[in-house]
Order: sequence, then C-alpha cells, then structure tokens
Amino acid sequence: QQQQQQQQQQQQQQKEEEHYQHEFGLLQQLSEMLSHGGGMSETERAAVEDRWPFNPRKPQPEEPVRDTQLPDAPGADDELWGGPSVAYSNEGYTKETFNLEDVTKAMTCPGNESGLPEDFQGIWWMDQFGASSVGKDPDYPYAMVGLGETLMSFGGAKMVKGNDATCITPVTLYHGREWAFYNNGAGMDAFNAHDSSKNTLTFCLNNDGTVQIRAKELRSNFFVGPIKIPSHLLDSLKFEDAGHDYLWQPSWLMDMKMVKQPWGWDRVTTVVDKGVHTSGNPALTMLVSLLSGLMPESHYPLLQIIDGQGQKTKYYHELEAVMADQVKNKKVPADGQYFVPVPVA
Repeated sequence: QQQQQQQQQQQQQQKEEEHYQHEFGLLQQLSEMLSHGGGMSETERAAVEDRWPFNPRKPQPEEPVRDTQLPDAPGADDELWGGPSVAYSNEGYTKETFNLEDVTKAMTCPGNESGLPEDFQGIWWMDQFGASSVGKDPDYPYAMVGLGETLMSFGGAKMVKGNDATCITPVTLYHGREWAFYNNGAGMDAFNAHDSSKNTLTFCLNNDGTVQIRAKELRSNFFVGPIKIPSHLLDSLKFEDAGHDYLWQPSWLMDMKMVKQPWGWDRVTTVVDKGVHTSGNPALTMLVSLLSGLMPESHYPLLQIIDGQGQKTKYYHELEAVMADQVKNKKVPADGQYFVPVPVA
C-alpha cells in the first residue's frame, strides 16, 4: 500500500511538472511576441524567465536583491498616485525575521491615532491558502493560488482626499513594516517580484462600501501577473500613466477589490474583463488568453488578527494554530517564521 501511495505521488508530481512546463512554454511564446521585431535579447529573456515562478531552472535567491533605481520623487500634489519618496524607496534595508507572537513589534499596528477608519486599523492576515475557518466555510467562495505574502497593515499610509474618492495610500509591498512574507522560498519569490517593480498599492473607498485597489509599478519593470511587459509595448496597450515613469495596472486586466463582510474583507480579484477587445494585437490576445486560463476570479479572506487597540482577535488564534502546523511540517523555520524588509538604521 505504501508503494502504491508513492507511485500515485510520483504520478501527481509528473502531471504538475508537465503542466508547469506547458505554462512556461506559453510564457516563452508570449515573450517572443511581445519583444520588438519578434526576437529578444538574452538579458530580456533571462529577466522574463526569472520572474516566472514555475521555471525549473530558476535558482532560489538567499536574500532579497535590490537592483532597480527609481525616477524622481513624486511631488506633494501626486500623493493620490500612491508613490513613496525616491529616498525611501532606494534606502538600504535588511531582512528582519520574527515569529507570530512578536508581530506587533515587527509590524506597524495603526490605531485611532492614525486617522484611519477602524476597518483599516491593526494587522491583517491575507489567508491566501484558505486555512482559516472563513476560508474553509463551504458557503465562502474561496479560490486562490496562494503566494508567499501573508500579513499586512496600513500603518505606513494616510487618508488622501481626491476629486472622485478618498484613498489610503501608499502601501508599499517591497519595503517597510507593512507587508510581511513567509520566511521561505515562496516568501522570497513574492518579495523579489514586488521589489523589482516597486509595487505600490492605493486603496480607494467607493460609495457602495467596497474598496478599489490600484497597483502602480515602474514602466521599466512592469508585470501583469507573472509576465513582464516590455516598455515599448505598454504605450500601445494604453496603460494609464501615473507620472514619474510609473504606470497603473489596468483594471480591465486585473481588477482588485475588497468587499466588506461581518468577519473582515473578501479580497476579490477578477482577471481580464471579458468585454475587452484585443483589436487584432496577437501579443495582447495571448496575454489575455494566458491570464484568463490562470484563474478568472479569485477570493480569499482578509482577516484582522490584531485590532486597533493592539488586542488579539479570534483569527490570531486560528493563525497561531496554522503556523504551529507549518513549523511542524517544516514549511517555515521554528525561529523566524516571517520576514519584513526594513530600512537600515
């Protein structure tokens, strides 16, 4: 029976490897079509292949890598566009590890003094693997390909009022004490992806109670999902200019929202608006096709584990049990389960 189980596991692993190789082949085809003149340099190919999470030849970095310099800092009138200062974004940093019991020491935990609404205070668990009681509830439409990012807060952001909406910005995913990652290979992959594009989020409050999430990335290192889009093609795709050589990720390709629920927030991502027209552009056609095949709509619970008064919630204790299991199965270290990339003192 044990031998039969091993054979089944080997067969499953082989199927997964074949699936990933197929997806990787599609990415290579897309990269060729996106490149000017149908070809691409070895440097461009390496950059694209390294970003693809299932590349079997991809080496696992031991430490975060900082190799992208930012353009001039946005001015005071550009706050709504979600940009942190160039000085902050280019600061040196160190990888600081911590365990769940030290989360309020390692991460910012905004309370009433922050000026943020109560539903944005404290520290939050991005339950991308559906491990919570909410994620396991058969009535909740959990569907998500989980990444190595796991905890977040809005502590580094502030309320900015624009003409059309009030937004909480900026939330940087690559630097600071607002975005934490698992201290393992998956966490490093997620961090390096955010760091290379200087991924910065803006959360805008809609009149219907939902929150629209806008992502801004560098034109020179712009990704949609796992795919790097060459800068010369971005103009033809008409991605919205965010100023200072940044672009907004278009909502017709990846629409990210938060929908309020009694237990927290439902994080909903819709990939590719079915009404979008590719206008005969073969590269865009393949991009839309590839992204559509990954997961048209995803849901995962965003759960508050520490409230605005610094108190643990029921979901903290659920996460505590999950992390104990992760340590037991050697998915994360017993000492240093998470990490945040923090500025060097």
